[in-house]
Order: sequence, then structure tokens, then C-alpha cells
Amino acid sequence: MPSLLPLTLFEDFMPSRERVIVISDSQYADHKRAEAQKQIDVLQARANEYTKALATITSTIDGLKIEHGITDPAIRPEE
Repeated sequence: MPSLLPLTLFEDFMPSRERVIVISDSQYADHKRAEAQKQIDVLQARANEYTKALATITSTIDGLKIEHGITDPAIRPEE
């Protein structure tokens, strides 16, 4: 059985055979647009979650202010 040692010595010097796909410029532009849309959708979903959380927090703050008779200093009547 022949030894594979000589071939393994040159693996570091030989370029690997990577898979290359050739597509047209318009296909590449479509791909980039689709990837951008995916990213926009994810970011929009996160923004919607943050907006809902902000509404909940603001509502809680307002409820606590009403419950404890606290007003903002800017609109507090002068004593």
C-alpha cells in the first residue's frame, strides 16, 4: 500500500478547492437586496418590541405618579 505522506506534506502549499458560484450582477443585487430586507425585518421587529416595552414602562410610571400624587417638577404648582 503506497504511503500518503508525500501528499500530506504539500497540503499547506496547495490551494484548497473551494466552491465558487458565479452569478450575474442582477442576481447578486437581488441577493443583497433580499439579505438587506431580512436584516430590516429583524431590526423592525426589535424596534416594535422596544416600543411596546416603552409603552408598558411609561404606563407604569404614570400609574405610580397618580397613585402617589407625584407630579413632574416642570408642571408642579408653585407653593
